Amino acid sequence: NNNAGAGGTIKLFLDQITTDGINLHWHTKPLHKKHSPQSQKVKAYIHISDCMEGGGDQVAPNLAWSSPPPSSSQNDDNDDDDDQLDNGKFMSAKQRCSLFDIASIHKGTASSNRILQAYPTITNPENCVTITRNDKTMLLFEASNATEAKKVVHGMRWIVARLSFNLIIGNRDVCAELLPVPRRKNSSRTVTHDEEHSRTLTSEIMNDVTSQLVEKSLERLQHHGAAHEIIL
Repeated sequence: NNNAGAGGTIKLFLDQITTDGINLHWHTKPLHKKHSPQSQKVKAYIHISDCMEGGGDQVAPNLAWSSPPPSSSQNDDNDDDDDQLDNGKFMSAKQRCSLFDIASIHKGTASSNRILQAYPTITNPENCVTITRNDKTMLLFEASNATEAKKVVHGMRWIVARLSFNLIIGNRDVCAELLPVPRRKNSSRTVTHDEEHSRTLTSEIMNDVTSQLVEKSLERLQHHGAAHEIIL
């Protein structure tokens, strides 16, 4: 029963992060001593960047996040968030991190203060989610509570591990469950109604995403190799 409950929680997380997104706060370090950064209220979701987006020629799976535009009808219990929206201080550009660029993801704890002290805008370390990338840089998000933070950590780990495994064995159906399928903007072939709404990834997209997995894995090995050489 516990396994069934855990599977149901993961399924709900997957459905949410691949459609409407999940609510988080994004924290950044001060750029200098006089800089006072503000946390950004964002929607985070799993996103396949289209081949035409950003001038790229491949699609790639990403954790993407952006903040909603100001809305006079939007109400929030947090006055700081209201002020932030009213003043127009929201992200105009979408941020992203390749799923295969994630080296580790952890939930913050009460003992994480030493690591998180560089982020003065966090409210509770136990609500935080830290993502370390292959180049050792870190992303910091904060959930509404510790339980939600744990869901994000477990859900993201499950998605990355399951996607990587099924790309390697070529299981297209499972990969399609994990990743929303975009329409290729440069496709000259007419797409039927059924195909447009199909959850089956094309061979082209599968090849692109698998290539990203291989490239990021090689980058990670190079980083570890460089670190090993320094230690030796």
